[in-house]
Amino acid sequence: FRAVVSTAAVHARDNIDAGERVPVYWISGGRLGSNELVVSADLFEDDWSDVYPSDETGTAYPDSDTIQVWTGSLRDGSSWQVPYHNPWHRFYAGAKYVGVGKPWEAPGGQVSYAGSTPGVNVPANTTELPVYGISPVITVKPPIWSATLTADTSGNGLAIGCSDREVTQDDCSDVSVLTEDSFEHVTNTYTVSAIYTFRNALSIEFDGLTGAEAKARLDGLTLWASGRRYTFATATVDSVLNNVLYWNYPPTWTDGQEVSLSLSGPVTTQ
Repeated sequence: FRAVVSTAAVHARDNIDAGERVPVYWISGGRLGSNELVVSADLFEDDWSDVYPSDETGTAYPDSDTIQVWTGSLRDGSSWQVPYHNPWHRFYAGAKYVGVGKPWEAPGGQVSYAGSTPGVNVPANTTELPVYGISPVITVKPPIWSATLTADTSGNGLAIGCSDREVTQDDCSDVSVLTEDSFEHVTNTYTVSAIYTFRNALSIEFDGLTGAEAKARLDGLTLWASGRRYTFATATVDSVLNNVLYWNYPPTWTDGQEVSLSLSGPVTTQ
């Protein structure tokens, strides 16, 4: 990984790989841009689709709505400094005060948050903050399963997704609702019989399996729902409906919305 940060001598845009147009993702799976990006240029246009960063393990920052990130850069990825001005106008890495970005500050501000008041909008260099890091272009293995869900609201208005069990909700087995409901893993075939948000949780059910069985068999895999990461290792078996696995902090779905779903193993290159 290379740091997306500017110094007095090197611009952040020059410190990272340029080259081909590629999709750019957080390690957690969220995609930064709605389109493929030329990293050394488009990354600095502040048009980020997913503004919730993750750390090097793929874990989302708990304070991702407010976190600041060292960049020392202007919004075009160049070193933040005003020539011929005093140090109060030099905010690159290594200066007394260093410029920051705010991932959630959209539109604009992900690389360079508006405002340049030293000690206020621009923290002192003694402050402990993270930096953005970006890898070279890599090719990863395709997902084990991927599908598009057209979310449907249940009759009571509480669950949004699909379910073969809930008669007031569209069936997951209907390809017009869930484009693919089955996948193979190791030597078994698994069928998703329900996936939905319910109050403060994202729930999933598999045909013919209890929640505990699904959790054990799929341990090590990761469910991606609308760009958010949910590992089966951290899933909870519902204490009432024992065929249900769930995670807290669900994505926000609305009735009729098309959402992306996928299942992946550990991140490795081809």
